[in-house]
Amino acid sequence: MEDSVFDGDALIKMIHLQNHGKPRIDMLKDAIVKADQAGDNYWRMYMRFDYITEQYFHGDAAKCVPVVPELESVFKENPAAVERYPGDELGKEAYIMAVELGVDTIACLPQVPLEEWDKLLDEHYKLVKQFGMGERAHYWQVFWKWIYIDLNKAEEALKKAWATEKDYRFDCEACEHSYAARLYLEMGQKEKADTYAEKIEKDLLDETCEGAQANIWSFYLKYALYNKDIQMARPYARKLYRKHNKDQGDLEYMGQVLQYYANKNTDRGLKLFKERLEWTTGMWNQRSKFYFYAGSWALFRELSKDNNTINIDLSTKGFEWWKEDGVYETAVLADWFYKQSVEIAESFDNRNGSGYYTRYLESV
Repeated sequence: MEDSVFDGDALIKMIHLQNHGKPRIDMLKDAIVKADQAGDNYWRMYMRFDYITEQYFHGDAAKCVPVVPELESVFKENPAAVERYPGDELGKEAYIMAVELGVDTIACLPQVPLEEWDKLLDEHYKLVKQFGMGERAHYWQVFWKWIYIDLNKAEEALKKAWATEKDYRFDCEACEHSYAARLYLEMGQKEKADTYAEKIEKDLLDETCEGAQANIWSFYLKYALYNKDIQMARPYARKLYRKHNKDQGDLEYMGQVLQYYANKNTDRGLKLFKERLEWTTGMWNQRSKFYFYAGSWALFRELSKDNNTINIDLSTKGFEWWKEDGVYETAVLADWFYKQSVEIAESFDNRNGSGYYTRYLESV
């Protein structure tokens, strides 16, 4: 019996019919193997690109990182494979975007030294120049490095990005406005941040972007929680819970919502905790885990004020402290999540040379 001919177009169409998150990720893992076996270098790269984007937006973003060198290796074997026909730009766009997302996820991995982060940024810039696309997006990658280290340098990167010609293939006006709002919230300039956020919330830009809207809700929720303004936090927490509570890629959002419920409604907080704890299992993304663990600490800290113990079934959640009887001491749970949060915060701050995460944890 003859082996079936590999058809990348048909396979990717089938994958894109699946729900985002684990269903697509699992199929893409298999598709990468099939493309490798077929020796089709275009699809070997493209399946990896699709896997990277799916993990980044709907899974564990940090798991993009080891796949990027694989993609780069295939490219070096046969650079011409990014073009299926003369003038084809799709493969080049996918390649640069995959490398860009790989660089972006370094912000989620505190074990990667700043020197390595800088090296990856330099390699990304060389690729941008080689293909003549994505330069403005590169400066946003520089921005995301500095946002956790030096806000003035982050602002310099923002200005460089906005002084660079826009590339419709990579640059989203709404996303850029959300990044500016994030920066000025961090700098304590809320009125200035509001001018950027308002354009997204009122749909005043030429482009609409669901991701930019989620960013705004998340950035303002963190700002409100950091400043103990629970009333301000309410609409952002509710919107995130309703619209961005679908897959593992939403764990960071749900960590922030969990912190809100710890202050406002511990019953709902406990329900959310039970629903989403399993997303942390095997999660590489330390930033997402930090916010979920910090929210869990806040929740059990509040519960411990009135309840010494709590009965909760965690048998299917992958929790390392799972108990068969389901009875947990709330103070012990609070202490465990606090220690995990501190450990992650310190790992980020030691790498970045700043106190960003520790300061946030102190506000929880």
